Amino acid sequence: MNMKSRYRCNNCKRVFFGEEFTSEKAPLLLHHGGGFVDVYTAPCGHKGAEGVWELVEEYKVAAISDNTNSFGLRNVVVINVDGRAWGLGSNSLNLPEVGEVLVVPLLLNGSSPNWATMGFEIPEEMLAAPDDVVEQVWGSSSNE
Repeated sequence: MNMKSRYRCNNCKRVFFGEEFTSEKAPLLLHHGGGFVDVYTAPCGHKGAEGVWELVEEYKVAAISDNTNSFGLRNVVVINVDGRAWGLGSNSLNLPEVGEVLVVPLLLNGSSPNWATMGFEIPEEMLAAPDDVVEQVWGSSSNE
């Protein structure tokens, strides 16, 4: 488990940093090969092996276009606290509000957010947002 990554509890859906978890060794059942596995406990009290926790990133909606493209999608710009930015297509049914925080699961390889699970289309990663833009979107507590 990466201590700086964010994980979502599949039971209560709360998000925690990896460093907030505690771990202990637990025996594996013999029909699983025996031995030991790391069991993690989240601050919410739920326990599970590493694969139980969903790797996620949090993004805040920075802007939404007033106009739509030829398919009726509005452009939504989202930025995380590290400055990673995406432009997304959203229909009127899935349109978030400016300032809303989106908790997005990552693809299995952990490289990119899985925007499709949130109902977004045509995701395009943008250049990293400058620090002053991140501060404007997230506030002064963004890099703490």
